[in-house]
Amino acid sequence: MDPEADDTLSILKDPSKVPWKRITSLAEDGTLFEYGTFRGCLSSDWIRTSPPPMEVQRSGDLGKMILEKGVKVVVLGDLSEEWYLYSIAHPILSKEDILPNLERYFPRGVALDLMDAFPPLKDGATAEESAKSYGEIMACAQVHLPVRRLAQDIATAGVLVLRYELHWTPEPVRPFGMRSVLSLLSYH
Repeated sequence: MDPEADDTLSILKDPSKVPWKRITSLAEDGTLFEYGTFRGCLSSDWIRTSPPPMEVQRSGDLGKMILEKGVKVVVLGDLSEEWYLYSIAHPILSKEDILPNLERYFPRGVALDLMDAFPPLKDGATAEESAKSYGEIMACAQVHLPVRRLAQDIATAGVLVLRYELHWTPEPVRPFGMRSVLSLLSYH
């Protein structure tokens, strides 16, 4: 479809012309997008772009708006083993797979800066070491840093922030015998 054509949007909105399953299958199979990842974007009809959302957060305005709505406490959580979930999101078989997979989510310059912020892998790093490194970079960039930054920015505006961290050990990297202990704990 021609994105500049006058009827493109009306065609996309018509389920008889473009069924939703066709759109989701294109997003899921990875052939529609350069890096095989469908990401939301800033646009005037989805999220306000002026002023930029991060400017609103950093300036303290987001915190002030939260307080004005009567919110007393914001609870923000974090998962210690978030790296594992990212490590299995894409096939990472060697350290050479890290940069192209980071570029699914970030511009190349940001991806390179992120890689520089973490200890480099040795030549010949295993698939497991490479996947864990990728997972740690992604977890930091997509979860840990944004959560901490949000907590800091809204707390600075006077919002009370309660932070918590969940500790979870993914089954494939769980020490032998931990399954039964974790199972017992989950029932109490």
